[in-house]
Amino acid sequence: MAPHLSLSERWRIITLRNDFGLSMPAIAHRSNYSLSTIHRILDLFSKTNEVAEREGRGRKRPIQGSVRRQFREIMRKHPSATSKFIAERLESRTGVCLSDRTIRRTRRQENYHPVHSKTHWTINSAQTARRFQFSVTHLFDDWHDVIFTDEKKFEIDQRGKVYWIPIGCTS
Repeated sequence: MAPHLSLSERWRIITLRNDFGLSMPAIAHRSNYSLSTIHRILDLFSKTNEVAEREGRGRKRPIQGSVRRQFREIMRKHPSATSKFIAERLESRTGVCLSDRTIRRTRRQENYHPVHSKTHWTINSAQTARRFQFSVTHLFDDWHDVIFTDEKKFEIDQRGKVYWIPIGCTS
């Protein structure tokens, strides 16, 4: 049913049909609504004697309640898991069988977004030799007197790995 129709507009369609005896095409022409909308309103009225939408209609969401909590738990523990892995894990924990596509759609609905791991540079053999020579030369230096100012967090990671994190979360 068209959600933009108010109750008064719906009752007007019923009145045009029952009180004035107009046909569905005539009502559609007069009210500028599609014939299928007119048909759905008249059909709903004939079955329920009411024109208001019934609550709880439509397909139920597959991920709700305890399944939703399990989904969030899996996403927290395995942020780089594939949708197939998540679906298998959910099925083993809850018994609910979901498709990979449903998992991908739910990830987006739960405000998870993909973050690609950064590609780290590689060093050549000459740079490797220089770094090794530096470490051997300074092996017994007193590093307690050195102040490191770069406090950047970093992590050595695999290339091309995708992590799904909630929007607003930075790590």
